[in-house]
This record gives sequence, C-alpha cells and structure tokens, in this order.
Amino acid sequence: MPQIRITGTTAVIDGRRVEGTTKGGRSRVVSIDGETAGFLRRHRGQQRADRGKVGGRVEGGR
Repeated sequence: MPQIRITGTTAVIDGRRVEGTTKGGRSRVVSIDGETAGFLRRHRGQQRADRGKVGGRVEGGR
C-alpha cells in the first residue's frame, strides 16, 4: 500500500501561505490507497508544469 510522510502543516493566514510543524513536532507516515496516490502524483506533475510556465517560483510555493 502506498504511503506518504507528513512533515508539517500549511495554512493561509491573511492571504499568505504559512508553513509550520506538526502538533507534536515529528513527522509520521500515513498509508493511502492507490487511487489517492495516483491523484497526488498527477497533481504534483501539474504543479510542476504550471511553475514552468511562469518561470519557476510561484508566490506561496516552493
């Protein structure tokens, strides 16, 4: 079964993206189903394509 690692949090506060740690300050591994894993892979690919169209960095992104 596919897994993802949760390493932190992201929120939008006053229109700005803010990243933080998890409540306990530690990462954890969560099992996900194959359909969700596929969706997340496609979404990541689309994000990369979008960033490429605007020259790399997107405000609030990595």
